[in-house]
Amino acid sequence: MVADGDQLGFNFDTPPQGTDGYSRWQSERRAALSALAAKLGFPIGHRVEAELNGGVVIRGVLQLADDDLWLEPHRDFKIRLRIDRCIFAASEIVQCVRLD
Repeated sequence: MVADGDQLGFNFDTPPQGTDGYSRWQSERRAALSALAAKLGFPIGHRVEAELNGGVVIRGVLQLADDDLWLEPHRDFKIRLRIDRCIFAASEIVQCVRLD
């Protein structure tokens, strides 16, 4: 209980205890990305050759097109991917082969 006139405050002079938040967030995001890649069946973060609808074939590192801070698992059917500057929906991939 806080006495009248006392004010609670944050101590910014000492570092926080335990793991730093940014490192923890990065670790959680990597785990979420790995889970999403496994769920979609695509080698996200790896060099691939992908064939899209219409016969277009592109090579490069498969990545998420949008750099969302948090990955939402209920959105995976709308996920946009990219290889270099080419952005496409996951549903447009006809075939994807990991090259590395």
